Amino acid sequence: MTQPERTSTSGEGTVYFEDIELGRTYWGSEQVADEEELIAYGQRFDPWPMHTDPNIGDASPLGGLVASGGYTISLHYLSVHAILNAPGAEWAFLGGFDWHVQFPKPLRPGEHVRVRLVVVEKRLSSKPGRGIVTAEVDLVDRHDDPVLRIRVAFMMATTPSSS
Repeated sequence: MTQPERTSTSGEGTVYFEDIELGRTYWGSEQVADEEELIAYGQRFDPWPMHTDPNIGDASPLGGLVASGGYTISLHYLSVHAILNAPGAEWAFLGGFDWHVQFPKPLRPGEHVRVRLVVVEKRLSSKPGRGIVTAEVDLVDRHDDPVLRIRVAFMMATTPSSS
């Protein structure tokens, strides 16, 4: 995996809409798809055999046990937390509102993944004090291949003096 960049463009303190650079890549923390956790999640929330039974998974067209989409998204949340809530550089994040999700490759037990977030668009909102950021967010494996792709639009607060 490539080396992470600093998560803040403004140094210490809150990262506001104006601090986010168009084209910048931000890296999340590494997470591991734990087999027991993956199976337990599947049993509780997505009980298809390819998510819960390694023997059935091996016999399936997927060729083995695979994480459910929900579990994969949960690892995405854990990884992106390191970007949005980095100590001393917390983003003024107000929430996501438009997701376009793809699962280009199955997530397997034992795989190491982390978020790669690239800012592709930003504009001020029609509501004061807010900006809208669009990002391509990939949860990538150790080969930098995406197992989850999300194009997301989210709101951030603007700096208090620019409201």
